[in-house]
Amino acid sequence: MSIPSKHFYMIRHGQTEANAAKIMAGSLDSPLTTGGIEEAKRAAKILPHLEIKPKAVFHSNLSRARDTAHILNEKLNVPMFENADLAEMHAGDWEGVPYSNCQDMLHGWTNPPNGETYDEFFVRIKRAKIKALSHANGPVLIVCHGGVFRAFSKLFEISTFGVRNCHLYEFESSPETPDFPWKSWHYEYYDGKTPALQCDCTVENWVPMTKPSSMTPSTRIESHKINKNVMRTACDIFHADNISPTSSPADKIAS
Repeated sequence: MSIPSKHFYMIRHGQTEANAAKIMAGSLDSPLTTGGIEEAKRAAKILPHLEIKPKAVFHSNLSRARDTAHILNEKLNVPMFENADLAEMHAGDWEGVPYSNCQDMLHGWTNPPNGETYDEFFVRIKRAKIKALSHANGPVLIVCHGGVFRAFSKLFEISTFGVRNCHLYEFESSPETPDFPWKSWHYEYYDGKTPALQCDCTVENWVPMTKPSSMTPSTRIESHKINKNVMRTACDIFHADNISPTSSPADKIAS
């Protein structure tokens, strides 16, 4: 069964103690920092301004995703569903070690020693996406992990890195792009104190809107200011043109 090409939203959890310490958490239950809680509260401020709001929230069983989901749902008040299949990849012997010791996993597709294989990870992420997107009552919000974003994109042979904590993405059904049947958007909340960010995947993942751009007009991407606080920007890190030149275990699983 294929992943349904339905409208949905997805967000990574807020900053955790492991993120702050630059340590691989994987399946370990690293809690949100005070900053991570504030990130979730900031992201929650976007939700009332969405044109089409999520009708349900699906989240990982790890506390960092569960707690983020509960903060977000304070603005939605919709049914919530916990699914262990949305958890971060089990990193085996690399769990609890500095990022510098597991670069082959973070920036490649090396299976962690004594952990989950990428074959296994891709299978369960596909299963989780099918379950969430088969929810019949409109779009859902999926609250998960950086590795889940990366696995989801790799199922369609797209390389995605640098998904930031608690930044909301929207995926609109786009049948005209069957290689990756969604158009993706990023939302940013601007409170007048911190610079809003604009997704720019042709130069870097993100550039401040207040910073002079090095892009030519042909590479500028579509943005919409919903109101004085919320910006919606097209994001090419989930675009089929960003296809990885190398194959992975996902080749066998995407269909």
